Amino acid sequence: MKKFYLLIMLGLVLAACGPMAAPAETPTIVPAATVAPVTDTATPIPPTPTPVLSTETATPIPPTSTPVPPTETATPGVIIANFPAVNCCKGNSVSSGLYRFPTWQGLPLVIEVTGGWRVMNEEFAQLFTLARGSNSQGNPSELLVFMNASSDGSAEEVMVQLQGEPNIIALGEPTAANLAGYTGLQQDFAVLPNPDFAGVPSNDIPAGVHFLEVVGQFFAPGFLWVSSTPEARLRFIVVNVDEALLFVYLEAPPDNFETFAADADQLLQTLAAEEAQ
Repeated sequence: MKKFYLLIMLGLVLAACGPMAAPAETPTIVPAATVAPVTDTATPIPPTPTPVLSTETATPIPPTSTPVPPTETATPGVIIANFPAVNCCKGNSVSSGLYRFPTWQGLPLVIEVTGGWRVMNEEFAQLFTLARGSNSQGNPSELLVFMNASSDGSAEEVMVQLQGEPNIIALGEPTAANLAGYTGLQQDFAVLPNPDFAGVPSNDIPAGVHFLEVVGQFFAPGFLWVSSTPEARLRFIVVNVDEALLFVYLEAPPDNFETFAADADQLLQTLAAEEAQ
């Protein structure tokens, strides 16, 4: 009998309160990008050079280019510009000049950029790239990517971690690196052939490329990095910047990698601490 009364009371409470509403799903906003999702069920996301959140239903953010006014340094006549905020795949052209690294990256550096480069600067994905060239999907094929690797150990430890990427092969041993006085290590690699991968042209993923999971770990959590062209050549440079660690990723098609690397080195040799300007 007690059970019967309890059931009646429970029914009265439920009738008074009405049906409980299901919790609303929180929409996910995803910037347009260039890496593939981590999950098995997600639709591949456009490749090269910008990472993308792994989801099927999120609405992509259109390309942006937010200008930021330049500032004058303590040295009279020296103006340091700010890279615009640019997401999506192709990047925006930047004028020649002295630029500071994005503040979100936590590396107080400046770099002198010459003409012909495009920039991608997306805090959400932790992506800062200077790029040029064009792959089969019309996205950059020559990439100069800057990442803060300070939380990943020493230069030697980061290089060992990068050597563990299964879809690349080393083209020699690590050698000493010197970027405008910042010292560390560098090593060249080649992306392995992947002829069975047809790509996803509708999502800007070229055929024959590889996912580079180890490189993707240096972006925002939940992202993977995709090479831009089949069998691309790579150079990993890891240097000490005071108490921080800078990881520089170079990628280009094998036929013009050396030319690209020489041009990229001209930019890298202009690196300097912002406070020194």
